[in-house]
Amino acid sequence: GRALFPNAQDSLAFGVLVLSITLTGWVQYARTVRGSTLVERNKEYVQAARVTGVPPLRIMRRHVLPNVMGPVMVLATIQVATAIIIEATLSFLGVGAPITAPSLGTLIRVGNDYLFSGEWWITVFPGAALVLTALSVNLPSLVLPEVAGRIVAQAVRVPVASVSCVDFHLVTEARPSVENAARLRPGQPVAVALQ
Repeated sequence: GRALFPNAQDSLAFGVLVLSITLTGWVQYARTVRGSTLVERNKEYVQAARVTGVPPLRIMRRHVLPNVMGPVMVLATIQVATAIIIEATLSFLGVGAPITAPSLGTLIRVGNDYLFSGEWWITVFPGAALVLTALSVNLPSLVLPEVAGRIVAQAVRVPVASVSCVDFHLVTEARPSVENAARLRPGQPVAVALQ
C-alpha cells in the first residue's frame, strides 16, 4: 500500500486533526442557535406575524433566521481563530500536523531550540504571524453581525403584515393597538403592539 500511496499516513493524520477540531465545536453552534431562536420567537414581530396568519416556515425563514445569523457568524469567526490556535498548539506539541506539513506550531517548536542562541527571530516571527492571523480573523467579528443582518434583511425583505380589513379581536384575546391606522395604505408594513 505504501508504494501506491506514499503520503497516506500524513494525509490521514491531517484529516484526523481537522475532524477532531471541527467535531468539538458543534455544541457551541447548537447552543447559540437554540438560545437565539428561543429569544426571537417570543418577540412582538414574530407574534404579530403569527397572529396575522403567516405560516410557521415563512416566519422562521424571513423573521427568525436573519436575527439568528448574527450571533452564529460571530461564533464562526471566533471558532476559525480558535481552530488556527489549536492546530498550532497541537503541532507545537508534536501531535498535530505531520512534520513535513507547513505549520506555524511546527516552526515555533523548531525555532524554540535556537531561541537562546541568538537566533530569536526563528521563533518570534512565526509566533507574531500566529497572533496576527488570529487577530485578523477575530476583528471582523465586531462588524459582522451588523453587515450580515443587513444582507439577510435585504435578501428576504417583506412586510410583517399588510394593512387590510382585519379584525384582530376575533383572532386573539389580546387587544392589539395600531397607531395612526387612518394614515396606513394597503400593503404598507405595520408594527402591531400586543397589549
